[in-house]
Amino acid sequence: MSYSLFPVLSSVKPPVYRRPFANWLLAAWLLLSAQSLFASCPVVETVRALPEPAPAELLVASQNLWNLMAPGPRDRNRSTPEELSARLDALAAYVLDVLSTPHILAVQEVESLDLLEALADRISASGGPQYRAWLLPGHDPSGIDVGVLVRDSVSGVTVRQVFQGERNLGHWLFHRPPLHVTVAEPFALELLIVHNRSGHGLDDARRGRQVKARRLAQAKALRGWALARISEGVPLMLIGDFNTAPDAGAYSEPFEYLDRPPLHSHWSAVPESDRFTYIYRCQRQAIDHAFLSPRLQTRLQRAAVTRGNAGRFRTLYDQRGTKVVSDHDGIGVYLKR
Repeated sequence: MSYSLFPVLSSVKPPVYRRPFANWLLAAWLLLSAQSLFASCPVVETVRALPEPAPAELLVASQNLWNLMAPGPRDRNRSTPEELSARLDALAAYVLDVLSTPHILAVQEVESLDLLEALADRISASGGPQYRAWLLPGHDPSGIDVGVLVRDSVSGVTVRQVFQGERNLGHWLFHRPPLHVTVAEPFALELLIVHNRSGHGLDDARRGRQVKARRLAQAKALRGWALARISEGVPLMLIGDFNTAPDAGAYSEPFEYLDRPPLHSHWSAVPESDRFTYIYRCQRQAIDHAFLSPRLQTRLQRAAVTRGNAGRFRTLYDQRGTKVVSDHDGIGVYLKR
């Protein structure tokens, strides 16, 4: 996620009324303001899928799965067993029909390996390919982690965490340690799957400096690790929810640190008007990224982004992730085999 759970309404500051009917007026004002704000912030509701990969292409995709968590005490993150089952069905259909059954799918915001394996089973039961799942627990207080689904046609896969013990300013550097994925076939490839710290607190007078420092420290650690691998000639991709976007003030700093040679952004292969995966206060933002090493850049055939999720918060929350499956659109990177 980006800054706010309700990104449009969070920017509204209601006027102060001092008359007896203040509460009634305030409620009416908020209702009208919310309706007008949503009406003035159009989003793409028509679902658009990633193109099917050609036989000579390997499709690597990334998708934030919006708090995919097991049933528990009811709050905004937890589902009932019935809701979870419906979510898994919706996500399985989404992987098949919208993400076009990628060969490798990086995922964020999943609570456990059991849930990711349950999703793999739903995909297979729905007529899709068999996926193998990996997820390693980290330090996130809410319990969400990063994982990966890999089709059986991709072999020689190993998965490990990096930076899992690193500290910064007295806290974990990465609450959700990145996953280092190595692949042997159909060609040698390494991925680093990330879900970096959000921008929550950047504008807070008390803790904004610490938030900014942590986000930059993560970007520096990722870049340093990537440069070391690239110096060894590794075909490498950093992919996931980086929680940073260009042209967004302080929120852009990690992106600006990462988006420079020898790393190449997959967004360069996407039309400029289509470069977003999230909508924050009516602003379209590209916060999900894939950065490719020079060796892997030579294999880049094309890149694409899905549509139908970003900005549709009301439907997402009201339907508990069964109609709109995430607050992020997905990204796809097509590599020559």
